[in-house]
Amino acid sequence: MNTSMSATILSYTQFCSGIILLLFALIQLVYRSKSAINYVLSAIFFCIAFTVIYLWLLRSGVILHCPALIYHDLTVTFAIGPLLLFYMRLILGTDTPSARIIILNFIPAAVSLVTVILINVFSSDAPAHAVSGSFIPDYSRNIVIWWGDKLSNAGMLIYFSLSIHAIRKYLRAKSVSANLELYFLFLYMFAVIGMAGAMFVSTIISSDALLSFSVTALAILGVLYIVVSFRYPGFTQKAIREARVMRIRKMIEDENGDDDAAVLREFETLLHESRIYTEEKLSLNDASCMLGVTPHQLSRIINDMTGMNFRNYLNTFRVREAQAQLIENPGMSVIEIAFATGFNSKSSFNSAFLKTTGVSPRDYRAKMKAADN
Repeated sequence: MNTSMSATILSYTQFCSGIILLLFALIQLVYRSKSAINYVLSAIFFCIAFTVIYLWLLRSGVILHCPALIYHDLTVTFAIGPLLLFYMRLILGTDTPSARIIILNFIPAAVSLVTVILINVFSSDAPAHAVSGSFIPDYSRNIVIWWGDKLSNAGMLIYFSLSIHAIRKYLRAKSVSANLELYFLFLYMFAVIGMAGAMFVSTIISSDALLSFSVTALAILGVLYIVVSFRYPGFTQKAIREARVMRIRKMIEDENGDDDAAVLREFETLLHESRIYTEEKLSLNDASCMLGVTPHQLSRIINDMTGMNFRNYLNTFRVREAQAQLIENPGMSVIEIAFATGFNSKSSFNSAFLKTTGVSPRDYRAKMKAADN
C-alpha cells in the first residue's frame, strides 16, 4: 500500500469517526430522561467531533469553502477543559458548583466565540488560516487569534491538571477502591487528556505527523466509548453509582460509622442521587453492602428512625416517584409506571400507593388532571 493510499484511508477514517462522534453527541440529547451528565457528555463529544472534522477540513483544504468555521477550534479548546472537569465531578459524585460558577468557567469560550465571529466577518485574512495539506493551523496572521491560541491551550492544560488531580485524590482517598467501570473511565479520561496534550505539543513543534496521530487516536477513543456505551448500556451509570456509593461510605466513616442518623442520612442521599429504589430486585443485603454496614444494622436503623421496615421505606420513595410520573407522563399506563418505579406487580403498586396517598394511582392521576383544568 503506497503512502498516498494510506493517507487517503487515514483521512476518510478521521472524517467518518468525526461524524460518528457528532451523532453520538446528538443522541445524548434525545433521551427521554436526560440528566446533567447527558448534557455534559454531549458537549464533550461535540467538541471532540468538531476538532476531528475541523482538522480534516483544514488538511483537505475544504475549509476554504467553509470560511465561517475558521478559528472556531479556539472556542472548542476553551470549552473542552471545563467540560471534562465537570464530567469527572459528576462521575465522582462530588459537589456540583453553583450555576454562577459554571457560567464563569465558560466565559472565555463565549468571548472566543464572539471574537472569532467578528474576525471572520470583518477580516479578509481569515481564509489564510487554512493551510491545505497540513493539520497545523496558522494563527500568526492575527495577533488576537495568536494570543487566543496561547490562552486557550494554557486554560486547557490547567483544567486537565485539575481533572487528573481529582481522579488521583479520589483513588488515594482512605477506604476507597474503584471498581472496573470507574477504572475504565479514569483510564479513558487519561487517554483523552494525553491525546489532547499531544495535539498541543504538535502545534508547538509544528509536527504534522504527531498531530495526525493524536487526532486519529482521539477519534478512535471516542468511537471506543460509543461501542462500550451501546454494548453495555448501564456501564456509565454503574460507574457513577459505584463512585457515589464509595463516597457515601467514606462520609459515614468520617462522621462515625456507628451514628444511626448518619447512616440513614447517607442512605437517603444514595436513594435520591442514584434512584436505586427503582430497581425491582434491590434487597436489604444490597443496600447494606453499599453503605458498609450489616443488613441487621440497616434494618434496625430504618425501623428505629422511621418506624418502617426496609420494604415499606423503599416504597415511600417509589410512590413519590410514581406520583410525579403519573402527572408528568400522561402517555404512560399505570402498569408501566409501576414497573418503572421498582414495583414487581400492579397489585403491590396499587396497595403501596393507596396506603401512602389514600387513593389509587388511577384516581390520583384523574384528580391531578381535574385540578389542572
